Amino acid sequence: MRRFFFFSVVYLWCLCVVNAQDCALIRQTDPYTKLTTLSTGYHKMPGGSLLLDASKTEIDWMLEVGAGDVCFDDETTVQVFFEGTKIRLMFRNSGTMNCEGLLHVLFKNASGTNYQLNKLITLPIQRIVITTVAKKEWVIEPNAEQRAKWIRSATCLVEEAKKMLTQ
Repeated sequence: MRRFFFFSVVYLWCLCVVNAQDCALIRQTDPYTKLTTLSTGYHKMPGGSLLLDASKTEIDWMLEVGAGDVCFDDETTVQVFFEGTKIRLMFRNSGTMNCEGLLHVLFKNASGTNYQLNKLITLPIQRIVITTVAKKEWVIEPNAEQRAKWIRSATCLVEEAKKMLTQ
């Protein structure tokens, strides 16, 4: 019986250590306002990069598809297709107009996770299609390893963002 208890405690401890290592977020504190922000860091994928940032008030999903002649405005749309399901999400650019290839989708940071944000961080993304008003498209297609890494870090960030509400 003691061996069972010992191995159970060791097993649970190992699970906690493994989960803690998966949650490698970038934490920054503004020296003037003393506000803390969290970030997953860039997740490079074929076609672009994904990044998730969180503050006490909002969660910002940023997509980057290159620089130069890539201009996005508030009419730019993002469609997210998930692996193994017919669920599809559609967003509009929440950020400012820019020609740097940066697109933002904003979510409110709340104690309950927004439906769309929950799908974005829990379901494996098959592809992301970004379309401008001029019908120019960019496609981001992560592989299986990149999908799994994204889900781990994004889920961790959203859980940590909820803890920021009480601070």
